[in-house]
Amino acid sequence: MKQIVLAVVLWVVLVGCTPIETNNTTTQPPLNLEKNPCTPESRQGEYCTMEYNPVCGWFDENINCIKYPCAQTFGNSCAACHDAKVAYWTQGECPN
Repeated sequence: MKQIVLAVVLWVVLVGCTPIETNNTTTQPPLNLEKNPCTPESRQGEYCTMEYNPVCGWFDENINCIKYPCAQTFGNSCAACHDAKVAYWTQGECPN
């Protein structure tokens, strides 16, 4: 039984450590949405308001994503730009 568990753990570690090839389309929003870049100014400040105006924060091209979209929905643009992984945001929730 210990050998089976060890084999499974080893397999998970090896599979989890293999590089993932990315497809450039995973980091791109739909063409009809305006990209709003996160500028150094938009990353300043310690706090964001709790206003709910959802945006889709698209991750930097250096982030390797497994599936589309390579993004996360945030409550507002301030919250999106305060995440260092986000390069820009688009209005509304992220697509599925």
